[in-house]
Amino acid sequence: MSVYSVNTSLLSTDESARSTHEKLLPTVPRHAHLVTLIRNWCKGLVRWWWAWEVLATAISIAATISLIIVLSQADGRLQKSWTFGAAQLTINTIVALLSTVIRAALLGAVTGALNQSLWNRFSPSKGGASGPARPLKDLDIFGGAATDAWGSLKLLWRTKGFNLAALGALLTILSLAFDAFAQQVLTIGPLSVGNKTTNAAIAFDTLLPRALNYTGVALQFDNDGFPQVSPNVVGAIVSSILNNASLPIGSCPTGNCTWPTTPTLGVCSTCSTITLTTVSGPSNVTYSVPWGDLADDEGSVSLTFQNTSFVNQNVNISVLASSPVWNLESDGRLPIVNFYVFGIPPARYQTFNNSYPSGSFSNIDFIDPLMVAYNCSFSFCLQSFSASTTVGKAQQRSVGSWGQMTGSANESWTFTDVPANINMNIIDASAYTVDASSLEALGMASMPFLTGSVGSVVLLQGNMAPLQYAGPGGGLLDNDKSFTELFYDASNSLEAISALSQQIAAGMTTYLRTSRNAPPDVTFAPTVYFTEIVVRVRWAWLTFPLGLLVAALVFLVTTILQTRQLCVRPWKDHRLPLLMADIDDVVRRMAKGGLDTRNGLEERVGRMTVQLEFDEKDKIIFRRVQ
Repeated sequence: MSVYSVNTSLLSTDESARSTHEKLLPTVPRHAHLVTLIRNWCKGLVRWWWAWEVLATAISIAATISLIIVLSQADGRLQKSWTFGAAQLTINTIVALLSTVIRAALLGAVTGALNQSLWNRFSPSKGGASGPARPLKDLDIFGGAATDAWGSLKLLWRTKGFNLAALGALLTILSLAFDAFAQQVLTIGPLSVGNKTTNAAIAFDTLLPRALNYTGVALQFDNDGFPQVSPNVVGAIVSSILNNASLPIGSCPTGNCTWPTTPTLGVCSTCSTITLTTVSGPSNVTYSVPWGDLADDEGSVSLTFQNTSFVNQNVNISVLASSPVWNLESDGRLPIVNFYVFGIPPARYQTFNNSYPSGSFSNIDFIDPLMVAYNCSFSFCLQSFSASTTVGKAQQRSVGSWGQMTGSANESWTFTDVPANINMNIIDASAYTVDASSLEALGMASMPFLTGSVGSVVLLQGNMAPLQYAGPGGGLLDNDKSFTELFYDASNSLEAISALSQQIAAGMTTYLRTSRNAPPDVTFAPTVYFTEIVVRVRWAWLTFPLGLLVAALVFLVTTILQTRQLCVRPWKDHRLPLLMADIDDVVRRMAKGGLDTRNGLEERVGRMTVQLEFDEKDKIIFRRVQ
C-alpha cells in the first residue's frame, strides 16, 4: 500500500468521525443567539460611560408620558380612589408620585452632565491644540455646582451664563420649583352633566308648553249680546304688555335645563303705514281710513277738524278694528283681526299746542303734517322657541316663525311646508290646524280692546287741558289705562306701534300655548343638567416641568458631544481620577501651608491658571500656564 493511499484513508476516517461528532452535538436554538446578542448589548450599554444618565433621561421621559396619559384620562371625570389595604390611593397621589420620579430622574441626568463640566473646563481639544488655561479656583466652583442650588448659583455668578455648565446650574436651581408647579396641575371643580330624557312616558309638565291646533272654540257673548273677551286672553295680553310675565316654560327639577327648539301654534303681528283719505269742506276737513264699506255708528271711522277759532276740537288717536274676514291674505297669512291706528300722536300734538296755545287755528292745512295712520293685523303662525334655565332663572326666545297657510272656512286651515333653512324643528306642518269658528271667536273677542279713541280737548281760552281718555277697555291696565291709550302713546312711530302689536301677539301666543293641547312628545324633552364635582387639569401648569425636561435633555446631549471633542474621558463625579492626577511643581510649592485655613489654598494658588493634560499612559496632570 502506498503512502498516498494510507493518508487518504486516514483523512477519510477523520472526516467521518467529525461528521459523527457534529451529529451527536445538540442543536442551538435560533432564539438563543438573539438572547445572547441582547445580553451582550445590554452589558455594553451598562458599561458605557453615560449609561446611567441616559437611563435616567429615559425614566424621566417615560414618567412624563405616563403623567400626561393619567391626567388626560382624569380630566373632566369624577375623582376616584383605589384601596390598597388600609391606604387610599387618589389621583393626587399618583400625580405626586410621577412628579417625584420625573424630578429625581431629571436631576440625575443633569447632575452627571454637570459633574463632567469640571473636567471639560480644564481639558484641551483633541489633536494637540492648546487648550484654555483656567484658574484653579474653578475646580472648586465647578465641582460644587452639582451638589446643591448654592453651588449652582456660584457657578452662574462665576461664568455669567457664558458656559454650557451654566445651563445645568440653572436647571438645578429651577428644579426647586418643580413640585410647586406640579401641584397646581390638578384642581377640583363643578361640571354640569346633561341627561337627555328618552322615556316615551315623559312628564307633561317638563315640556315647553305648545299648541297643536285651535279648533272647536265657540264665540261667547255677554248679557248685552256683545262678544265676550275670555279672561285668559286678556290676562295673557296684559301680562305681556306690562313686561312682567315670562313666557310659559316647562318644569326643571335641578334648575338647569335646556329645551330643544319647540314649535307651537302662535300669533304673529305686522304693521305698516297707510295714507288717509282727506275730504275738505268750506269750514272743516275730514280724515278717513281707506275702509270701503265699513262704518261706525259713532263716526269713529274718521276725524273732522273745524276751521274756526272758537269751538272745541277733539285732537285724538282712534283705534278701529274689523271683524274676521275668513280669507287668506295674498301672502298666505290667515288674519285674526285687522285694525287701524290714526290721528295726531303725542309728539306732533305738542307741536300743535306750542303753535296755537289759545286753541285757535284758522289754517286747516296745518293739520296735514301732524296726521299719522297705521294698519296692523294679527294672524296665526307657527313659532318655534328655544329655552333654558340657569340656576332657576329662565330664558326663552323665538327662533323662527312661519305664517303661510292653505285651506278654507268650510274645512280648516293648515300650514304649508316650512322651508328647511328655517330652524323650527317642525316634523309635520300640516298637523297644526285652525278652524273657522275658533278664528271668529278669537277675532271677535279681540275687537273690543282694539277699538276706541283717546284725545285732548282744545279749550276756547287758555292752554290745553289734561288728557281725557275715552273708548272701551278702560281700567284693564295700571293707572286705569285702556288699550287705546297704549296705542296713543306708541303712535309716534311705526317701530313703537309694531313693538306694541308684537307684545299683544305674544300674549295671544301665550294664551294658545298654555292650552297645552299638543300630546307629550319625547322629541321635545329637555336636557336636565346635574352638577358633579370632577377633576380639572390645568395644562398650562405643565409648561414649566416640560420645559425643564427638554432643557435637561439638550444639556445632556450637548455635554456628551462636547466631551467627545476633548482630551478627557467622562469621569464625571468619580474622584479616583482626581486622586491619580499630578500637579505642577510650582503650584505644589505655592500651595504649601494652605491646608491649615479654610481659604488658604484659594488665597495661595486659586488664581493660578492651569491646563489639564491626559496622555495615552493614563497620566493626568494639571500643568501651570503662565
